[in-house]
Amino acid sequence: MRGNRFYKLLDLFIGTFLIVLLRCAGFKRRQTSNLSPRNIAVIKLAAIGDTLLLVPVLRTLRTAYPTAKIYFIGTKINEELIALFPAYVDRFFRLDIHRSVRRPFSFIQFIRRVRTLDLDIILDFEQWSMITPVIAGLSGAKAAAGFYGSHWARHFLYSTAIRRKPDTHEAENFLRLLNAGLGLHGVPDLELPVQQEAVDSIILDLQRYGWTPNRKLIVMHPGCGSHGFPREWPIDSYRAVCNRLSKEQKMFFVFTGNGVERNLTAKLEQAYPGTSCSFNDLSLVRLIAVLSLADIFISGNNGVMHLAGALKRPQIALHGPTNALKWGPLNPAAIVIRSTCPGCPCLDLGYEFHRVDGFCMAQITADEVYQAFKHLLLHS
Repeated sequence: MRGNRFYKLLDLFIGTFLIVLLRCAGFKRRQTSNLSPRNIAVIKLAAIGDTLLLVPVLRTLRTAYPTAKIYFIGTKINEELIALFPAYVDRFFRLDIHRSVRRPFSFIQFIRRVRTLDLDIILDFEQWSMITPVIAGLSGAKAAAGFYGSHWARHFLYSTAIRRKPDTHEAENFLRLLNAGLGLHGVPDLELPVQQEAVDSIILDLQRYGWTPNRKLIVMHPGCGSHGFPREWPIDSYRAVCNRLSKEQKMFFVFTGNGVERNLTAKLEQAYPGTSCSFNDLSLVRLIAVLSLADIFISGNNGVMHLAGALKRPQIALHGPTNALKWGPLNPAAIVIRSTCPGCPCLDLGYEFHRVDGFCMAQITADEVYQAFKHLLLHS
């Protein structure tokens, strides 16, 4: 929804109307102090990276309330990821945004299902959406916590609201909201399960493409989704780095992508016949397996960057419009390279690009990335 102008406008106007309507109707919640919740709901509609950064929150909730029911309200975007954490989440509630727009009655049915949960508290971790406060308001929860947004009415239906701290990693902001809502303290350490069966399957696929264990496996994810192209490093820059590496080391390149990113992976794979392959539209489990095998991973700021960071793989993270302090990988094995563009970083909520012509990411040179590769290869 972040990149879709129509849905953003719909969210803004209808969401604001419903928030004000509920507030004017005398909507009230009690504060969360001394709350011992039995039923807890967490809201995060997107995306993979943001959802992964919520794992420390889920882990902290389960540790503090081992017998509580923890529900997750999300979308098809993050359902597969949450399914990897059955110890932390008891049940996933999928909101179909497109269907809700086409058939508003389906949204009412969704709210009815949520209301049957008898929630003690609902924690909204969306940063700007106006529909998630409405869900929190209509959920029947006794208390609700969420972020103030850029819009004046966003916090009206929360019993507790906080502002996100600038230049603070978003995983820590998520934990700050948890602390404000329930008084819990967590540590922003990520985790991600790897399924050995998937790893074994990927190894067989790689060997069919020509990879052998004596070759360093370099995994690259050049795309940033349908609307994130201003965060993509130029494809020619990826190719320039691969050219230098392939001349000096025994390398095998793996290019991953989904949807519209397939054209990028195809261009790179065609440039290195016999020493590369592309894996497109992998299931999340198989993508994680690929990342777990990487000797070095490189990408711009995207969800796959956070997956590699959670696995603590050596990685190079390229940042232009995004602020690495807020959105960088939580990974001691990562090298972060920032653009020298004078207008960067410029993103906070994810759509405030100061230019969309690729200039920002083009200021990161192939030589900078190559030197980072050499450092990681030397110390791996």
